[in-house]
Amino acid sequence: MKTTLPNADFTIEGYIDPKEPLSDEGPFGDHGGYHTLPEPYPVFHVTAITHRKDAVYPATIVANAVGMFPFESLLRTGRWSTLPA
Repeated sequence: MKTTLPNADFTIEGYIDPKEPLSDEGPFGDHGGYHTLPEPYPVFHVTAITHRKDAVYPATIVANAVGMFPFESLLRTGRWSTLPA
């Protein structure tokens, strides 16, 4: 049975084959509204994912102006102050 590292909520195990050709990764968006084009990176082959009991996975959602979720749209367009109390 595999176990998660002592101070980790999640552990992703795997390998990179240095003989394998690079593969395009992306495009990616970030919180500032910038997007990167696909770029070649080594391929990481996942062999196991483990987590501790009650693990926390902190995450954020990044979207462009067209695909924003309503709450994020209010924040990024400056209309936050127009919400009713």
